[in-house]
Amino acid sequence: MFTNNLTSWILPLLLPVAVLFSCCGTHEKTAERPARPENLTIVFGEGGGFSGQWQGYTIEPDGAILQWQGRAAGAKPSPAGMLNESAFDHLWNEIHDRDILQTTGTAPGNMTRFISITSGQETHRISWAMDAKDSGKTAELDKFYNLCGQIVEHKQ
Repeated sequence: MFTNNLTSWILPLLLPVAVLFSCCGTHEKTAERPARPENLTIVFGEGGGFSGQWQGYTIEPDGAILQWQGRAAGAKPSPAGMLNESAFDHLWNEIHDRDILQTTGTAPGNMTRFISITSGQETHRISWAMDAKDSGKTAELDKFYNLCGQIVEHKQ
């Protein structure tokens, strides 16, 4: 008899609480994301080694992609296409979802990768050794770097 009374008021009370908690928290990062800045510029590349050569890409604020290769990042740029708006927005969302702007790299190595992101009034530059031992720290950077490369290669 006591069990019937207990279940008769607990179930109706728990159901709305379960629904409320199932709706909360899943869109938290999306809601916090600021809009993509008009001056967003992403430069990424790799190089070093015995040749001292660097290669990579620059994604300009209008979506123009420049490919470059030389003794310094951004050297001898040549047009490599245009990035569409949705791909550019996707990169901006990944920057925030992966906390790239709060990430630090490692000491440079023989071969080094870097990402430079300009948004608003600030430029955040991250570099890390391609053979970094702290793979946990650089794993997210490598994933974002690879994503940038895939998007630029396919321009989507």
